[in-house]
Amino acid sequence: MKVAAPGKLFTTGAFAVLRGAPAVVLAVDRFVYASHGGTPSTRPEVLAVARRRGAVAPAVDVGGLEIDGRKLGLGGSAAAAVAAAGLLLSEKGPIDAAEVLEVAFAAHREVQPRGSGADVAAAAFGGVVVVHRHGDRLDARPAQLPPGLVWRAYALPRSARTSDALDRLAERATHPAVRRALLRLVGAAHGGAEAVDSRDLPQFLAAAAEHVAGLGSLGEALDLPLVPPEIARACDVLHDSGIDSVLLPSGAGGGDIALFLSSRPPTGHEEATLEALGLQPLSLGVAPRGVHLVEQGAH
Repeated sequence: MKVAAPGKLFTTGAFAVLRGAPAVVLAVDRFVYASHGGTPSTRPEVLAVARRRGAVAPAVDVGGLEIDGRKLGLGGSAAAAVAAAGLLLSEKGPIDAAEVLEVAFAAHREVQPRGSGADVAAAAFGGVVVVHRHGDRLDARPAQLPPGLVWRAYALPRSARTSDALDRLAERATHPAVRRALLRLVGAAHGGAEAVDSRDLPQFLAAAAEHVAGLGSLGEALDLPLVPPEIARACDVLHDSGIDSVLLPSGAGGGDIALFLSSRPPTGHEEATLEALGLQPLSLGVAPRGVHLVEQGAH
């Protein structure tokens, strides 16, 4: 028996979701697999799931969320927890995504207590989800991206450590510049969720642009390059092309993945610019299913 759980990409809501604002998160069609065959995983989040179920840790393969052995920032630890919880819970009956989320989120929070859990929700439910965190509880509801939205994902030449940003944020949480930047990100998060609900593409792109600006302000306040220089330079090119496109650092920023969001595909000039800056295009789409059983041999 094998269970798959998809990775994730944040659009709007990073950092803001930790302050009660909504995050719009995509489950993507790269998967983590959990099975009873192979060497039991020693990943902390998988061990936490196994302890909660009183079971032996399953084998877990996160290679689908990596490229050349480097993590892509697609939420590997969250997807690993979800896949492991789905596998162990499937032993008593059909997989229930809400039950998987409850177990996986609790285990993931045990290992990464400062995480939002939005990546766990995306792995559990799949598709597009709007996620709110209320203390130790997650609320996730299905959504759809605005009609006409075109998105592309690009890998940056370096990985980012979310913990670095969270450490610095904890140190400077009361600084006025940090608080102003967080308020800006919260406003962008609400705008993004409202645009998804109303299926309003221009509003969604405006919220995404505001998110990038807020992330830049937060990076300045924390002395961290949350909007990496490659993305800042590429944004200048996009702005020259008009205001219908946004290049957004997915998640906490600093590296990993950038999202091109627009009403149109990137032009050849834009693609060449991104490639020259070291951004590698990724073949990613929305994974309509969250955690699920897969046939043995299907990988």
